[in-house]
Amino acid sequence: MEKKSKHKIKINPKELAKHGDMTEEEIRERKWRIPRFWDVRGKKILFNNYIISKDGIVIRITKNSGTCLGKRIGIRLEGNGYLVLGLYSEGNRHPGTKFHRLMYETWKNKIPKGLQINHKDGVKSNNDLENLEVVTAKENIQHAIRMGLHSTERQRKAVSEVMTGEKHYGAKLTRKSVKEIRYLSYIRNWTQQKIADKFKVSKGCVNSILQGYHWNIEKLTKEELREKYGN
Repeated sequence: MEKKSKHKIKINPKELAKHGDMTEEEIRERKWRIPRFWDVRGKKILFNNYIISKDGIVIRITKNSGTCLGKRIGIRLEGNGYLVLGLYSEGNRHPGTKFHRLMYETWKNKIPKGLQINHKDGVKSNNDLENLEVVTAKENIQHAIRMGLHSTERQRKAVSEVMTGEKHYGAKLTRKSVKEIRYLSYIRNWTQQKIADKFKVSKGCVNSILQGYHWNIEKLTKEELREKYGN
């Protein structure tokens, strides 16, 4: 077992907040580690330019040309339902790093050879640590059969909720606060900037909510959203 000291890192929350996407308080309240995983050859890869939190936020902690200190790293959803991201280690880019493996091997331990990660609730994009377990390939398949995870409507809805709502790895808002944002805009006629300042999010985030691009599982139009949430 590795000593905990190997996971200790020194960060400057004030400096990261100054240039990045999170407030100093948001950075201080989280536990962070250097992301790591083991490749197919069993080699340990450390991503020393980044830190990852237990709730799945990845930010850059070093300066480099074309990068921003404290900037959140984008995580994308692949067609197979898994989340992936691209990180650099020693000048080499790892573009298709599976996010669930990164979370598990950073915060728990190396995945034993021949085993794989299973998502207990059947949602591949839900990478909360308590949702991840190590199983055999056979156990993974049996679990998928028991859960009925074969492009079912339940699975698609669950993925949508994780990627667009408060379960999203980078979410700062809740359903209640999103409803209030729409109310303040539609009924109280607050400006987007005033709303953004109140909830400590970007103006672009507020606009996406009001236009229905985000937090809109029902896929309502802007007019339908105004009618539903403006009362």
